[in-house]
Amino acid sequence: QLFDTHCHLDLEAFANDRDTVLVSARTRGVRDILVPGVERRTWSELAAFCATDTHLHLALGLHPVFLES
Repeated sequence: QLFDTHCHLDLEAFANDRDTVLVSARTRGVRDILVPGVERRTWSELAAFCATDTHLHLALGLHPVFLES
């Protein structure tokens, strides 16, 4: 089984096909996925999303692109 260590499944870009992406990943052997946070304001939503599936793992973090200068 594979573990994807970095996938932003919570982003809006996946809104329309998130379930399809998860099924596709799992049929290819990806069992677990680490979903990293990028902004503090989205952490609670990210935590709720990861709580929907025991194979989604939360990683709270800040992405440098989104930090204030």
